[in-house]
Amino acid sequence: MIASLLLVSAGTQGRSAGIEKETIAGTVVAYDVGLQLSNGSCRQTIIVRTRKGINQTQENDYIIVRFEASCMKLIPERILKTAPQWKFSLTRNVNCDELLDELLYMKQLNPTGDVYRYPRVTFVPSAEGEKVPRDKKLRCYLLQPGGLEPPLKER
Repeated sequence: MIASLLLVSAGTQGRSAGIEKETIAGTVVAYDVGLQLSNGSCRQTIIVRTRKGINQTQENDYIIVRFEASCMKLIPERILKTAPQWKFSLTRNVNCDELLDELLYMKQLNPTGDVYRYPRVTFVPSAEGEKVPRDKKLRCYLLQPGGLEPPLKER
């Protein structure tokens, strides 16, 4: 069962540095296991379902959470697939807003000019029926190391 979610603004957190952080509670609906970057670190992309308020009739909201760290310190897939709800401390980054279709596949051009698409994002088994909008860009947030509170069963 997927729990309902809540988006809470952290207000004054991060204001002194000019960067506003938000605390967001949500359920992971899709993820990748991480892509290695040219600098040797890895970037993990997670799609999270949130709710803008407590009222159950409000529409679900989906966001992208980007986490960059040492490849050995990414969030393990076994936890992403099974944890029902997370609490994130995130920083908004409009530069990584993307459509879902841009996240689903990696594209590679071979020497003959053919484009190959490789699956990138995996939906959590309990979230395969999610209706993530494909026609609007998903807001993107950055997760810094230490900005993640594990689900209760993982603490």
